[in-house]
Amino acid sequence: MVDSAGLEVLNEAECFQLLAGAPVGRIVFNDRALPAVLPVNFAVLGRTLVIRTGARTRLAIAGINTVVAFEVDEFHTFPHPRRVECRGGGNRYSSVGPGGP
Repeated sequence: MVDSAGLEVLNEAECFQLLAGAPVGRIVFNDRALPAVLPVNFAVLGRTLVIRTGARTRLAIAGINTVVAFEVDEFHTFPHPRRVECRGGGNRYSSVGPGGP
Protein backbone atom coordinates (compact mmCIF):
# COMPACT_ATOMS: atom_id res chain seq x y z
CA MET A 1 0.00 0.00 0.00
CA VAL A 2 1.17 3.56 -0.73
CA ASP A 3 0.20 6.62 1.34
CA SER A 4 -0.78 10.07 0.08
CA ALA A 5 2.89 11.16 0.00
CA GLY A 6 3.77 8.25 -2.26
CA LEU A 7 5.55 6.29 0.49
CA GLU A 8 5.13 2.54 0.84
CA VAL A 9 3.29 1.57 4.03
CA LEU A 10 4.71 -1.55 5.67
CA ASN A 11 2.37 -4.18 7.06
CA GLU A 12 2.65 -5.30 10.69
CA ALA A 13 4.82 -8.35 9.92
CA GLU A 14 7.25 -6.19 7.91
CA CYS A 15 7.39 -3.67 10.77
CA PHE A 16 8.28 -6.33 13.35
CA GLN A 17 10.84 -7.85 10.96
CA LEU A 18 12.54 -4.46 10.63
CA LEU A 19 12.36 -3.90 14.39
CA ALA A 20 13.86 -7.32 15.15
CA GLY A 21 16.79 -6.71 12.78
CA ALA A 22 17.70 -3.22 13.95
CA PRO A 23 20.70 -2.96 16.31
CA VAL A 24 19.69 0.41 17.78
CA GLY A 25 16.46 2.39 18.07
CA ARG A 26 15.43 5.77 19.41
CA ILE A 27 12.94 6.25 22.21
CA VAL A 28 11.10 9.55 22.62
CA PHE A 29 9.60 10.61 25.94
CA ASN A 30 8.85 13.74 27.93
CA ASP A 31 11.58 14.83 30.30
CA ARG A 32 10.68 17.82 32.48
CA ALA A 33 7.99 18.94 29.98
CA LEU A 34 10.36 18.76 27.00
CA PRO A 35 10.73 16.04 24.38
CA ALA A 36 13.79 13.82 24.86
CA VAL A 37 15.22 11.37 22.32
CA LEU A 38 17.69 8.68 23.34
CA PRO A 39 19.39 5.98 21.28
CA VAL A 40 18.87 2.60 22.96
CA ASN A 41 19.60 -1.08 22.50
CA PHE A 42 16.43 -3.12 22.63
CA ALA A 43 14.88 -6.53 22.07
CA VAL A 44 11.62 -7.59 20.47
CA LEU A 45 9.65 -10.15 22.50
CA GLY A 46 6.48 -10.99 20.61
CA ARG A 47 4.73 -7.65 20.15
CA THR A 48 6.65 -5.96 22.97
CA LEU A 49 9.79 -3.84 22.76
CA VAL A 50 12.07 -4.33 25.77
CA ILE A 51 14.66 -1.70 26.71
CA ARG A 52 17.05 -2.26 29.59
CA THR A 53 17.99 0.82 31.58
CA GLY A 54 19.24 1.72 35.04
CA ALA A 55 16.77 2.54 37.81
CA ARG A 56 17.82 6.20 38.12
CA THR A 57 18.25 7.12 34.44
CA ARG A 58 16.22 9.88 32.77
CA LEU A 59 14.32 7.22 30.83
CA ALA A 60 13.49 5.13 33.90
CA ILE A 61 12.23 8.17 35.77
CA ALA A 62 10.33 10.05 33.04
CA GLY A 63 9.42 7.31 30.55
CA ILE A 64 7.38 5.05 32.81
CA ASN A 65 3.56 5.06 32.97
CA THR A 66 3.36 7.53 30.10
CA VAL A 67 3.09 7.49 26.33
CA VAL A 68 6.39 7.02 24.51
CA ALA A 69 7.39 6.75 20.87
CA PHE A 70 10.05 4.49 19.38
CA GLU A 71 11.70 4.52 15.97
CA VAL A 72 14.12 2.45 13.93
CA ASP A 73 15.22 2.99 10.38
CA GLU A 74 17.27 1.40 7.61
CA PHE A 75 19.17 3.86 5.49
CA HIS A 76 21.53 1.28 4.01
CA THR A 77 18.67 0.19 1.73
CA PHE A 78 18.99 3.46 -0.23
CA PRO A 79 17.30 4.47 -2.53
CA HIS A 80 14.45 2.74 -0.65
CA PRO A 81 15.10 3.40 3.04
CA ARG A 82 12.57 2.07 5.55
CA ARG A 83 11.41 3.41 8.90
CA VAL A 84 9.16 2.03 11.63
CA GLU A 85 7.61 4.25 14.28
CA CYS A 86 5.75 2.84 17.28
CA ARG A 87 3.74 4.53 20.01
CA GLY A 88 2.61 3.02 23.27
CA GLY A 89 2.86 2.98 27.01
CA GLY A 90 6.16 2.86 28.87
CA ASN A 91 6.04 0.20 31.59
CA ARG A 92 8.53 -1.06 34.15
CA TYR A 93 9.41 -4.73 34.49
CA SER A 94 11.90 -6.00 37.02
CA SER A 95 12.61 -9.09 34.91
CA VAL A 96 11.55 -10.55 31.61
CA GLY A 97 10.99 -14.27 31.28
CA PRO A 98 10.90 -16.45 28.16
CA GLY A 99 7.23 -15.66 27.54
CA GLY A 100 7.81 -11.90 27.55
CA PRO A 101 6.71 -9.23 30.00
